[in-house]
Amino acid sequence: MSSFLRSALRARTVPRYNNTAFRTTRTFTTTLPNMVVHNVNTLGEFKAAIADHEKVLVDCFATWCGPCKAIAPILADMSNQEAYKDVYFIKLDVDEVPDAAQELGVKAMPTFYFFKNGEKVDDMMGANPAGLKSKAEALLA
Repeated sequence: MSSFLRSALRARTVPRYNNTAFRTTRTFTTTLPNMVVHNVNTLGEFKAAIADHEKVLVDCFATWCGPCKAIAPILADMSNQEAYKDVYFIKLDVDEVPDAAQELGVKAMPTFYFFKNGEKVDDMMGANPAGLKSKAEALLA
């Protein structure tokens, strides 16, 4: 055993390094709070969300749907943007909440519904990011 190791064991301390190369500086930045996309699990929750919020964007999806998975990050990104802070984002799994999907008349996935003051004002079928953004902007107008 080396003398360095023996002295460290006797002292029962770990040698400290005073070299600044081991120190890192952490910088912190402020970010907007996540506005998130809310999952709806029952027809009652869906109706309450539509009634409680002025502007609502509903994403009807299925877990097995490829286009739904492709557009999900775009929807999540939109929910975190300041421009869409007045829109309440909902995800509705059509296999988990079939009664809400039936009431909406979902025929394909993904389907997006846009509600203003509790009334459906628009809808869109398919994973079209540009179309989704333009319809969401129309909802804000």
